[in-house]
Amino acid sequence: MVTRKEGSTVHYSLTSPHVAELLAVARTILTGVLTGQAELLQDLRTVAPGAEPPQLS
Repeated sequence: MVTRKEGSTVHYSLTSPHVAELLAVARTILTGVLTGQAELLQDLRTVAPGAEPPQLS
């Protein structure tokens, strides 16, 4: 990472495109995890009273 300061602002730039690729893959993974959790939360909110909630896998 390379930094450059202009007044009170600091600019960062990546020294390798691999870092950007890594962040893109991490974002894809985390998006999938959060989507699954959102779906589970929605399922739990729609369970009828007295019914069994969905099983975690």
